[in-house]
Formats: sequence, structure tokens, C-alpha cells
Amino acid sequence: MQYLELAEFDGTRLKLRRGALLLFAKNISKWHPRSQVRILRVKGTEEKTGENFNLQELAEVNGNIFSLMDSSWESLRPNLTETRFSKDALFKTQIIYPELACREALTNDKNWVRIKY
Repeated sequence: MQYLELAEFDGTRLKLRRGALLLFAKNISKWHPRSQVRILRVKGTEEKTGENFNLQELAEVNGNIFSLMDSSWESLRPNLTETRFSKDALFKTQIIYPELACREALTNDKNWVRIKY
């Protein structure tokens, strides 16, 4: 951890830096209470407020950075498809958004990913 500059040895003890806590802490809320990913669905094409509020919270995932990546993806993934009744009297599952693009947006976006239905 010293090699990666996540900790430093001061002569008597090993001191962890904030990066190590964000990556590996079991109870991340003790160190960073808002380490989370919230997944929201927008009904329609734009966000509205007041009486016309159209956001629905699908999931809220908490944890350190490593657990956030896997847990938030598992919460988001089922919402990327839609099952509809077709003209052929069959239920067909249609991919709404490409998984690769959504996974990249989840990984790279600093604040949040907007997925509109």
C-alpha cells in the first residue's frame, strides 16, 4: 500500500490515506457517508418538478468503491431491457440501451447517469 501511496509508515505505525479507506473500508459510511450510487428512472423525455415530478428511484447502492461498481451494475442491468407483447402474440425482450455504453457511463460519470424511458 505504501508503493501505491495509499498508506505511509511514520516510524511506529502504518497510517492509511483517504484513498485506501474509499477503496477498502468495510463500513464506508463511517468515513464517507455519501459513498453511494442512486439509480433513478425518468418517466418521459425530460425531468419535471412539483406536481409533474416524474422520477422513480429504482435502487440505492452503498459501499466502498470496489463494491459499488459491481452492486450498482447488478441493480442497473435489469432496467436496460423491456419486455413487450408483440403483434405475433409473443412476449419479446428488447434491449433499450446497449450494456457496454451504460457500463462505461456508470464507471466514468462523476455525478450520475441519466437513463430516460
